[in-house]
Parts: sequence; C-alpha cells; structure tokens
Amino acid sequence: MATGTGDATNSRYLLLETLGEDGSAWRGRDPRTGRDVLLRRLMPPQEFDTGVLQRMRRDAQAAHGLRRPDLITVHDWFHDEDGLPWAVMEFARGRSLAEIVRGEGPLPPVEAARIGARVAAVLAAAHEAGILHRGLRPSMVFLADGRVTVTGFGLAAGRDATVTSDLRALGATLRTAVEGRPASGRSRPSSRTGVLGPVLRDLMGEDPSRQPTAEQAAAALGALVSSPAAARTRPGLTRRRLLLAAGVAVGVTAGGAAAHFFSSGGEEPRSPRWDHAPASDGPPLTGQAEEIWTMAFSPGGRILATGDGDIVRLWDLGGRAQLGGPLISHTGTVWSVAFSPDGETLAVAGDGEAVSLWDVETRIRIGDPLAGHTGGVGQVAFSPDGRTLATCGDDGTVRLWDAATRAQIGRPGSGHSFLASALAFSPDGGVLATGGTDRTLRLWDAGTLALKRPPLTDGTAEIHALAFGPDGRTVATCSGDGSDQRDTASLWDVSGASPAVRPLAGGSDSVWSVAFSPDGGVLAVGEGTASGGRILLWDMASRSRIGHPLTGHGGPVTQVAFSPDGALLASAGLDRTIRLWRP
Repeated sequence: MATGTGDATNSRYLLLETLGEDGSAWRGRDPRTGRDVLLRRLMPPQEFDTGVLQRMRRDAQAAHGLRRPDLITVHDWFHDEDGLPWAVMEFARGRSLAEIVRGEGPLPPVEAARIGARVAAVLAAAHEAGILHRGLRPSMVFLADGRVTVTGFGLAAGRDATVTSDLRALGATLRTAVEGRPASGRSRPSSRTGVLGPVLRDLMGEDPSRQPTAEQAAAALGALVSSPAAARTRPGLTRRRLLLAAGVAVGVTAGGAAAHFFSSGGEEPRSPRWDHAPASDGPPLTGQAEEIWTMAFSPGGRILATGDGDIVRLWDLGGRAQLGGPLISHTGTVWSVAFSPDGETLAVAGDGEAVSLWDVETRIRIGDPLAGHTGGVGQVAFSPDGRTLATCGDDGTVRLWDAATRAQIGRPGSGHSFLASALAFSPDGGVLATGGTDRTLRLWDAGTLALKRPPLTDGTAEIHALAFGPDGRTVATCSGDGSDQRDTASLWDVSGASPAVRPLAGGSDSVWSVAFSPDGGVLAVGEGTASGGRILLWDMASRSRIGHPLTGHGGPVTQVAFSPDGALLASAGLDRTIRLWRP
C-alpha cells in the first residue's frame, strides 16, 4: 500500500508523518472529524495466526469499553491491500516516558512513583475486566501537562502473557524510568530506585506470593508520593497539596474515571433514603467574600469547589475547612466550575470570554485559556469520559473542546437567540442539553453539535439551569423571569418522539437551581428571594414533595449538588454561605 506523506489508507485516513524507526507507526488525520490519529501497522511474525489477531482485536475492543480518560485505546481496525492489519487510535499528545528518559535522564523516584500509581490504576481496571496489556513499556506511557495516559492495549501478541507478566512489565517500566536504562530482567535494582526499591522488588520478584495486585501496587505507589519522605524530596509540597493528592488518588485507585470514594464493586451508586426530614450537617461554611454562583463536588466526594466573585475556593469536607487560600483569580465573576471525571483538572468559566483549566494537585494553570466565545462563558462541563469539554455563553453559542489539547472541536453550535445559560451532558455522553434566555431547551449530538430534534419550549420563561437525570431520559430545568408566578422547576421526558414537559407544582419562590441524586430518586430544587432561601426535595417516583423545605439561607439558593455517593447535599447562595445536609 502507499506509505508516503499525504497518502490515504483504506480511503479513510491520511498519513502525515512517520513515527519511530521501523515505519510501522504514523501520525494521520481523520478527514471526517479533522482530528489527528495514530495509525499503527501490525506486522506479526510468521507464527501469528488468525486466532491471535482476533484475540488482539478483542483485547482492544474490551479496553475501549473501559472508557477511561487516562487510557488511549484502539477505535478502528482495517486491513491494507497487502493483508496487514492496521489499528487506529487517538493521537497521544505530550511525550512518552521513553522519550523523556532518553532526552532528560532518569526521573526522581517519587515522580516515577506518581506516574506508576496512575499506570497501575489503569492496569487494575483492565485486570478487573479480564483484559491484559501484554506489552507495557515506557513507550506506552505518555505524559502531558502532568497527566499520565496509557496506550497499547490490543497491540501486542503476548501469547504467554498473564497478570503476573503485566505487573513485572510495570516494575520494569518504572525501573527504567529511575535508572535511565532498560531493566535487564533479573539484575539487582540500583541505589537510584530509592523509595521505589521495595515496590519494584515485589513487582519483579520471583515469588508470586509477594507480588501485589495492580490495585495494591497503585495504593503502594500512591502512598510513596504522599509520604513524609516524599515530601522532603519535593520542594514546595504542602499539607494542602497532600490532601488534594489523596482526594484525587482515591478516585483513581477505585478503578475508573467515573468511580468515586464511596462506591464499591463498580456498581452504580445508590443514594441513601431522603424520604424523611434531612438534617443540617453542622454550621455553614463561611468566608466567601461575595455571592456564590457555582459549586461542584470532586469525583471522590471529599472536595467541594465554589466560586464567589472572581475567585475559586476548594473545601476539605472532612475537615470542613478551606484547602489553603483562594485557588485562583479569574477575570470577572466565576459562573461555573467543573471537575474532570478523574478529579485531576478543574475547569473554570465566567466573564472574560475564556475557560481556564487548572491542575488540582499543583494549583497551576494548564496551558492557555480556551478562547473563542465573544462574551462571558456561562457554563462548562466535562463529558463523562473526560475527553471533551463543552461550554456555552453570552454569545448564544455552544462549543466543544478537546480536553487534552485544549483545541476547539469543529464549529460552534448556534441557535440560541441570546444567552445560552445552562448546559449538561447525558450520562452516556451522547447528548448535550442546553437552555437559554430564548426560552428553549436544545438537545445536541455531543460529537458533532448537530441538533437531534427541533428546539423544545413550554413558552413560559427563560431556562437558567438544567440537569440530566441518571436514566438519560429526563431533563430537569428551572426557569423564570424574576416573577414568582412564572418561576418553575420542570421535568422533560426527552426519550420519545414527542417530548413532554411537566412542571413541579408547589414552590412559591423564584427557582434558581436543580440537581438529581446519583440514583435519580430525588430532585433537589433551590429557591429563594432576597429575604431568604430554601431547598425543596421531590420524590421522582411519585412526583411528590418530600418533607418540609430545608431552610437557613439568608438569600436565594443559587446552587444545589449531591455528593457522588448521595449521602450529602450541598447548597450555596447569595448569602455567601455553603450549607451541608444529610438524610
């Protein structure tokens, strides 16, 4: 087949440049999406047979099904005219661990442990699903802006591969990182391994009883990163950052980007019962300088991010205190914050026509802001797989961004006649819902921003907040024009050909915010006026109110959010306080 620059493969992908020395890997372009891809030509030895190739494809498809933001998987296969198989995957930005070690020399043991903990978490999720990597090595681990991604599932033959060989390969990869040269099998680790030495010996040793599982390895490596010894080797590492690292690591070790600290066994979270009088969980969290307009739980449920005025604060919910001072300064009012599904990145949107991304652990901004809107950005959200960011703003447009490269994807979606003020992904990531001051609810294809149906409206008032139910069929909206008579929370059934809307009767104040419990059984609605605010809880099965309203805010409740396990409800408002509630 043709293998020159600009040649087409399989009439679908353009070859742009060769990678590596053997010419088997190429950076290519998918003309349908405009995105760069990695194409790898598999040249199996003579002993490969159809069964082996079929098994490689099954491995790749199974890994793709894990849908982790720290995992780059094969998403297409084809055979060229010579009968050789090609695999197509996302083009990994950044540099491989092999390139970094080759260009910059050995890594400090603690940094290698940080990388190893992320790789081990990917292996743990794969092993739990019955998937082997079969060829892990430094060239399969990529780093960009501090984030770690793993590739290569389904690309290696590995006839005799086992869980044990995967874990030995992890140990060899980390040993190469700290020693600066490939690990030579059974040779004794050098003194360069430092605090990594005991973990490497267990991973690469001959005694299978001492070899940890991938999950245990992730925990052991993570502990090295946050240990006092590690703190002494990392200048500037504070207790605040150690707390943040712990909050993030729990979510990673749990085995998935969508996993969280309180879940177990990979099952969907089940919310506690909110069908009796909830109680305030201690005094409110105070210290905000201005009104609070946005709030989000971290995926692990231990950190709460809030925006008041032009700053963002992070709260340790275990200690009920701020994690240090204000996290960042933003240009103008902060209207929206969102954690990535792995908890490592915080997106911040507001006035100023741009969205900034921040590394939660280091509190360092990642690259340049996402610029493109011609007015303030009202909402930002990560897709469930963490690969895409969606934004909507005062210019009435909806935009998609590649979370890894920070580049805008395709053309913006237009149609809202004025402000697009509310936005949410469906649970499966296939649909993006937006609402605006033009009184319409719009459902977009989350990959192309093509409208999936004509705009929906009940003709009453502007939509300024919305939430997708966990079933993916229900969208809750709150709308109003500032007059209590026209402010409502409504439920839209968007699953059928003729979507239906049903207002929730019973509120008496202006409606500001809505949130579903993780299991979809309860809807929280934030209301209020200048004289005070309250939260109404609705049973979704019976569409009836649960108990008495939750009161205490001295102004409108602008935000409500359930923790990932559903055991905590947070509310925030114009009285500059955050209140926590338990069933």
